Amino acid sequence: MKKFLMAGMVLGIGCGFLNAFKSRPQNWSASGMKSKVKTRTALVENVVKKETELKSTVQKNQMNLQKQFQEEVNPEKMKIRSDEQAIDWVICHFGDNHGDWKWNCLWQDEQKFFIKATSQQQLALGAMSGTAMSVLVKSDGKMEWNF
Repeated sequence: MKKFLMAGMVLGIGCGFLNAFKSRPQNWSASGMKSKVKTRTALVENVVKKETELKSTVQKNQMNLQKQFQEEVNPEKMKIRSDEQAIDWVICHFGDNHGDWKWNCLWQDEQKFFIKATSQQQLALGAMSGTAMSVLVKSDGKMEWNF
């Protein structure tokens, strides 16, 4: 009984494979495989081409951004014209010590601004001037400072 069952299964499986190979699609043939390989090769080449284009586009964009940033940050093109701009420039670099320092412009001329930070805590403790920092700002944005 087991032998007949096994023989029937083997014959059934064999017939199933035979029918599957007889009715296989045309693209399973050798010429069909070649066309699939050509299609896949073309797809890979297309992806590589797009990737290369994307890399060059990204590099161009990065170079443009770097150039733009250098032009914006270039101190030779910067021109500080007022005491408010000089104070903002100093606050941008040194801050206000968590609200303790008050920045004031003591004097200015065509090329320089003398900015002083006064510490409110030092004044409250009885300091004569309360000077926390002094900064000399040049019109091109360069600074010299003393604590």
